[in-house]
Amino acid sequence: EALKVLSGYQPSSRDIASYHLAYAKAYELSGKQYDSIAHLRLAYLYSKDNEMKEQTLIERAEAYAKIGFHSEASLIFKIFLKNFPHSRYEERVFLGLADTFYRLGLFSEAKDAYEKAGNSSRALYGKANGLHSMGKIEDAHEIYLTMLEKDRGYVQSSQETLYNVGENLRLMGDVSAARLYFNAITALPLKYRAFRSLGLIEFEEEHL
Repeated sequence: EALKVLSGYQPSSRDIASYHLAYAKAYELSGKQYDSIAHLRLAYLYSKDNEMKEQTLIERAEAYAKIGFHSEASLIFKIFLKNFPHSRYEERVFLGLADTFYRLGLFSEAKDAYEKAGNSSRALYGKANGLHSMGKIEDAHEIYLTMLEKDRGYVQSSQETLYNVGENLRLMGDVSAARLYFNAITALPLKYRAFRSLGLIEFEEEHL
């Protein structure tokens, strides 16, 4: 319905940025992410308001990340930080950038970005995930233990973190706790990685 209304509307030059932003939202709600991204770009280009420019640039980066275009997302997040160095959205942008770096396998860069993303559970668990993936098992372990006391519930909302905590515990020798985390994983392909780790535990116990 919203798309039909917008298609018949002729915006003025003053309203054209808001028009494209509304179009982007409508396409997002209808699941048409590529069209949404295209209109977020136009809203950014036509806007003369810095707040709207910041908003549309962030949302465009996050939309790319949502559909798995992490290289494009990271590029736009970096453009944001260059163009708006003192933005009130800085922590949100660093958090998004860190997530994209992590998905691209750039774990050191991800860790550095998470450190600039504030003290939310997502940022601190993200930093631990980055350290763990870099092979800094003990450093990651320390953060995981602290965060499990502070916000254990977050782990249940992130299958990636759930697996990493289990694997970190396995590598640190706490196999009983590791099993609990591995058995709680339901999402593929992480469930297959959890089966592999459980198999390694069984193998190591049989050969003690």
